[in-house]
Amino acid sequence: MTEPADHEAAMRISAADPLEPQEQRALAAYRARQARGEAAGVTHDEAYRRLFGADEAQAPRVPATSQTG
Repeated sequence: MTEPADHEAAMRISAADPLEPQEQRALAAYRARQARGEAAGVTHDEAYRRLFGADEAQAPRVPATSQTG
């Protein structure tokens, strides 16, 4: 069995895996918002608008590329 060349890129697959300090802070903040009854996230449309500054429906479509070769 081969290991990935980039160990930093490996995905966490178990809840028992230790969290990085930044992940621990984010999880603690998320749980605090939940405990206060606040909405913990944003809708897909709002996230897209924050990232790209436009509604997804207005964004230009990029055609799929063929991966054959």
